[in-house]
Amino acid sequence: SLKAVRLPAVGTTVDRVLRGYRIPQRVREQVLAEVGNGGVTSLYDLLNVVTRLASHDLDITQHPRQARRLMEFAGHLSHTRQLCEACHRPM
Repeated sequence: SLKAVRLPAVGTTVDRVLRGYRIPQRVREQVLAEVGNGGVTSLYDLLNVVTRLASHDLDITQHPRQARRLMEFAGHLSHTRQLCEACHRPM
């Protein structure tokens, strides 16, 4: 299950993956702030953070392209079963 997939040290890994989805720095910083609060210990937690920001954060929802990219990233996470051993990106 998705909950069973554990995240490695997430800060730089999440930032790197979000950059790959062309998420603006301001939005990446919001995601990373949520990750840094310590509540993200699995891909499932990260999925919840990303979808909540994409659908409820006023700064993000006012920019539909940013919200759509975050949702695309969340969709990728929802189908992820493992992380790359070298770069820790979802595969």
